[in-house]
Amino acid sequence: MLSSSTFSSEAIGRIAAAPERSFLKVFAATLLTLAGLYGLAFLAGAGSHSYDDFSWTSRRLEAKLALAERQPPGRILVLAGSNAFFNVRAKRIEAATGRPAINLATHADNGLRYLDYLVRSQARPGDVMILPIELNHWRDAKVTEQSVYVSYSLGLDYFWSLPPAQKLDYLALLDAGRILAGDLRRLTGQEAPVFPIRYNRFAIDEHGDIAANQPDPAILAQAFKAKHFLRGPSNIQIGADVRALLRELGAWAKANRVTLAVAPPGIVETRPIGAPTRQQMRAVLAEAGITFLELPGDGLIPQEMLYDTFYHAAAPGSELYTARLIEALCARFGSAAGLDCRPAKLEEAARPIQTWQRAGYVLPKANLALAPTAGPAPARWQMTGRQASFTVVKMSGCANRLVLAAGPSSGSVAVSIDGRSVAELALSPTAPRRAVLPLGGSAGLTTVTLARGPDRAGPASALAFARLTRESDCPPSPAAAPPGAAAALGRAQQPGPPA
Repeated sequence: MLSSSTFSSEAIGRIAAAPERSFLKVFAATLLTLAGLYGLAFLAGAGSHSYDDFSWTSRRLEAKLALAERQPPGRILVLAGSNAFFNVRAKRIEAATGRPAINLATHADNGLRYLDYLVRSQARPGDVMILPIELNHWRDAKVTEQSVYVSYSLGLDYFWSLPPAQKLDYLALLDAGRILAGDLRRLTGQEAPVFPIRYNRFAIDEHGDIAANQPDPAILAQAFKAKHFLRGPSNIQIGADVRALLRELGAWAKANRVTLAVAPPGIVETRPIGAPTRQQMRAVLAEAGITFLELPGDGLIPQEMLYDTFYHAAAPGSELYTARLIEALCARFGSAAGLDCRPAKLEEAARPIQTWQRAGYVLPKANLALAPTAGPAPARWQMTGRQASFTVVKMSGCANRLVLAAGPSSGSVAVSIDGRSVAELALSPTAPRRAVLPLGGSAGLTTVTLARGPDRAGPASALAFARLTRESDCPPSPAAAPPGAAAALGRAQQPGPPA
């Protein structure tokens, strides 16, 4: 028989514990309810575009995926960040290969893991997938904030494809406000307005490309102004999770009969991929069973041909990069991948290389045109009036110079740079005349004017230039130079004609 004192202490303990247990039950029930409500809100808010910077990417990607879906298997799909959005013209790839081609590229901050998801979800047996991915894709394969917001606007397929650990990363990156905004749009049936970002000015065509002749080089003066880019080779350490992801992707592509190739991205001429990094890339891709496309000129784009970042080409740069991509694609795969790369098609596809690479990369403004040439003969600029002008770039941190080689003629030609007279070149009727003129002053776009002297007899169009180009000596930026690197990168010239 229990004593009254024992009974009283136990009873008191149970009475004291009851409120605590009740609180825990209520707390647990509250947490489960909130989790349930969050889950319902999360599910309901997916699939609607947001009103923020991310919406440019989600809207563009949605439109491009719809274009790809309309084409039968056997497509050529280009997938990367904004370097390929600006630098690739799928329409030209289709014309050269005879295969439907779609440019799916949008934004580099989507990250490699999201690109992996897009390859697996979009590629069909017989497709060729080209990935000219940016260097940041090689650092790690994390779930990125950009990929979370972009994919959430298109639904939950990407979320469901992730392993459990990455699902938690996804949820941690998704703001509750974004979920509630999606729920509100679902309830009201109203779509978010298009967010005002300058890239929305560029419409895409039926191949997912920026419309022809855009971005127009004429806007370079306002948008670009020779930004202070790093100079020297770019070297990174490839992440272990990137290696693992690429191995899995390579195995998937082989099992699903998808031809997969990675190419160097289009990038400003002063930032080539460093030899150590390129060697790493080749080794990682070889281990994964993925082709590395070696591009003529390494995918480097002259600064005159860029738009607003070191990855974004204006229209001439995109033509040049695409021509190099076509050349590498047909040389590596050709008929083995069902590509119809006939010689006549390849000759037409290579025209931008012949035009821009051999013509010195100047951007003509007035009374300057390329004279027709036969076969592999170098292009020649020809004056079509007594005064002509063109634009080149004075690159930041570089020693820049203008090189002119005028063909045999009589009289003289005066050269002005940004309205300042710098030289008068006496011409010879029997031999070409060459001049090397410093391009001093602040970095940026600069206008060169050529004026024929009054003693010239005959039409001004008789004067042609075998060479008219900008050359630059660019020492590496301190942040770009690895320990022990040479003090000078050397001449940041355009690569020579393709072999």
